[in-house]
Amino acid sequence: MEREQLYNLTFSEAKSIIEKDDRKTLAHTYVAEGFGISIGVSDLFRRRISEKPMRIEGLRLVLVKSGQARVIINLITYEITAGSLIMVSDDSIVHLQSYSDDIDIMGLVLVDELLNLFFHGSPPETFCRKMNGFVLRLTPDECGIMERMLHLIWSVARQKGAGCETVGDLMAASIRFCDELNIEKVKEERQHKSRNQQLFDRFIALINTHVGEHHRLVFYANELCLTQRYLSTLIKQTSGVTAKAWIERALVMRIKVMLRHSDMQITQISDSLHFPNVSFFCKFFKRLTGLTPTEYQHAQ
Repeated sequence: MEREQLYNLTFSEAKSIIEKDDRKTLAHTYVAEGFGISIGVSDLFRRRISEKPMRIEGLRLVLVKSGQARVIINLITYEITAGSLIMVSDDSIVHLQSYSDDIDIMGLVLVDELLNLFFHGSPPETFCRKMNGFVLRLTPDECGIMERMLHLIWSVARQKGAGCETVGDLMAASIRFCDELNIEKVKEERQHKSRNQQLFDRFIALINTHVGEHHRLVFYANELCLTQRYLSTLIKQTSGVTAKAWIERALVMRIKVMLRHSDMQITQISDSLHFPNVSFFCKFFKRLTGLTPTEYQHAQ
């Protein structure tokens, strides 16, 4: 497995990148306590976020106005084009692998506290689940509406300030609009996707949710009401990668995050992820990465 350094892109980190960037970015961006809205992201910011995989803090909504990109979100690879709407929730792991020179994006960043505040504690389920995300292909009309909504949030925030209740209402409306689009697109996709592809999508979603507690295929087979043998065959045929490998990839990614970005000892990480003992944990990690947990912690 190729060794990749993972780092946290917290809200404060993103805010710092923007504030140190060029005047063009600052002219198209508004950042306040707990949220940010941008109608244009500069080359410097794109270079910084494409360096390596990163764990996302809070909610990200991104609308691609032009260009194309290749991005991995929670183990799934997406080919992004103009008109794509991207949502990634808190704790998601994202790697922007490549993008075209003409890429032009706008987006919204929102921490969980404000998301819950704007929806009085009951945000749409899709947006409050950790390690969740989607990519939608919008129609020109849908793209135009979303673009105008983001422009409106940016304009009102700059004129009235972050404390304006209208800003929160506009953000909530934009998120609700995205949620409704997602529900519609999911229904459409289910009509066209094969049953195998739908089961694969559910399998990956289950892994992202439960891999910290469940490492064995039998759990996921039971959750999907399938035999282990049938699930193994289905995943291999659909993705070209074995079901066991998908589970191991997600588990290693979780371990890397904890090794680099928590104060937990290796024994605590092993226990929290339900390994039988530390020796097994260390052997598992080294088999998949070529490094011991300690070596990975201190590698530059």
